[in-house]
Amino acid sequence: TSVLPAETDIFLLGLAVQKDLLLSWLNPADSPPPAIITTRQPVALDALLTPEIQWVLAQLAEPRPTPYLDAFFYKIKVQELLYFLFQELARRAATPARHLHAADVAKIYEVRTALLAALNSPPVLPALAQAAGLSETKLKQLFRQVFGTSPYDYYQRARLEEAKRLLQHHSVSEVGYRLGFTNLSHFARLFEKQHGLTPKKYQATHWR
Repeated sequence: TSVLPAETDIFLLGLAVQKDLLLSWLNPADSPPPAIITTRQPVALDALLTPEIQWVLAQLAEPRPTPYLDAFFYKIKVQELLYFLFQELARRAATPARHLHAADVAKIYEVRTALLAALNSPPVLPALAQAAGLSETKLKQLFRQVFGTSPYDYYQRARLEEAKRLLQHHSVSEVGYRLGFTNLSHFARLFEKQHGLTPKKYQATHWR
């Protein structure tokens, strides 16, 4: 289970696309369709939202001023979301895929939960592997297959996403220290690299 922070706006979007329609958008005549669509093996894929996907979702959450254009608008935005999703999956294509067992997927999500529960402390791979009952090698391989990145990089991105939320209510220094940064300049550089704004500039337009 997940605990949602208090006083946080939650926007949920469910998206379902028929396989034939999706294939027609992906132009399979020009190149082979992604393996995720054609495989008969179990698949588990997860990812933090990229800035591009967050931007599209923000547009979808806004009220529409011209209702007669809604169908056109939503079709375009759905295609945008799928484009960014498959762009991310294409980036992962070079990662060799292992056959996934349900028990292994459950263990990988336990590791993810442990990472998110301690964003003020960098992950220690041997401890994570031991707690999950996996070898370090298998943990790294399965984690990258499911989440598209290493445990440490996932932790770092999640930490900077949490910083965005906290900056709406707390000072830059308080947020940095709360998330385990001992050097606020380093925190500011990482935040700007991921979000395109320094913490102060982000806070100036998002303070509540």
